[in-house]
Amino acid sequence: MATSGVLTAHCPHAKTTAMLSPHDYSSYGEMKGQQAAADSAWARFARRMGFRNRYLRFVRGVDPTLPVVELGCGTGSFLRALRNVGFEHVRGVDLSPTYKMSEDCEVGEAGSFLSQQAPMSLGLIVALDVFEHIPQAELLDLLRIAKSRLRVDGRILFRVPNMGSPLGLLNQFGDLSHRFALNEVSVRQLAFEAGLQVHAIEPEPFAYPRSLSTLLGYLAWPLYRTMAKLACAAFGQHIRIVTPNLVCQFVKAA
Repeated sequence: MATSGVLTAHCPHAKTTAMLSPHDYSSYGEMKGQQAAADSAWARFARRMGFRNRYLRFVRGVDPTLPVVELGCGTGSFLRALRNVGFEHVRGVDLSPTYKMSEDCEVGEAGSFLSQQAPMSLGLIVALDVFEHIPQAELLDLLRIAKSRLRVDGRILFRVPNMGSPLGLLNQFGDLSHRFALNEVSVRQLAFEAGLQVHAIEPEPFAYPRSLSTLLGYLAWPLYRTMAKLACAAFGQHIRIVTPNLVCQFVKAA
């Protein structure tokens, strides 16, 4: 899911961000498509067996009649999942033109896309695996635009690698286009700087079982979680979430 360079045309830091040589996302969707071929086959099987997208649990309480946009939508699979549970107005944008996108998606920059939405019109903005691609100053500008487009009590749902956990290192450094790192503490700082409130910071859900190793991982997880927390405590650091990713929600207060 690609959004780097999202605010070059709109933010006061455009000159600075232009000097950062943003990642070339022209073939990013093609690369991700090749990596996800096996996962896509499993996802189709899981849907036929009645499994829902595991991130739908995080949109409970959002009014499905309100408009929803997804930044870095990729192929549009999460937008389809939202439609399947009753969300009526869903749209997405991605910077890479090489994704095989659904009709709900378009190619473009996240900042420009959000700026085109009516002020205080959106009930939910989704950004799964997006914010780690965006430099700090640019991300703050994007969040401020997002805030202006959200209704009161509207939410921003996002997933980022968890740099408060050793398991987050593989996600953060597994993509050459990642340019910003977050943990639970810095996520709260990000919300404060953007003028938003933290609604929730939660562990990512377990992957659906697709192999014996996944099932063994379920069994080993409680022990690993306890050992990781104790290892950090030995250095005076206390962590709450040790999953590879954080799932966070910001809310626009009245």
